[in-house]
Amino acid sequence: MARLNNGDDGADGRPSAPYLRLAYVRGQTMKHSGLTGPFPLTFEGIEDAVKGGSPGVYALGSKDLQGRFAIMSLGRSDADIKERLRECIGAGTHFKFDYFQSEREAFERECELFHDIRPPGNFVHPGRPKGTTLRCPRCRIFGQQP
Repeated sequence: MARLNNGDDGADGRPSAPYLRLAYVRGQTMKHSGLTGPFPLTFEGIEDAVKGGSPGVYALGSKDLQGRFAIMSLGRSDADIKERLRECIGAGTHFKFDYFQSEREAFERECELFHDIRPPGNFVHPGRPKGTTLRCPRCRIFGQQP
């Protein structure tokens, strides 16, 4: 979290009423992810919100003082979104997610969100599911011809 002020600087140039809020990078809260949530990224939060055994996509992040969710990173599970989210506890305070029928659908949705949101915690393009030759629907990273 970045320390920012409310714009009311005192006579000495320091903030007169400082407060903490999330520093939003690249407007990630402005784009609608279409994912369900946010939910607390805790064991209880995951148990209450997510059923197991399905592929899925998730976004990890935090909420600011106004309750806006800032996506810091994206990910997916090709088999069990609930199990994968349990592994992410501690990587953020909240999460959003969605289920998909197949690993292909989850991969394609993760790619779409990666290109739309460009979250600061994702440095490289999402990888393909193991043993597949799937291609990103938006770019040529896996040899797709224009």
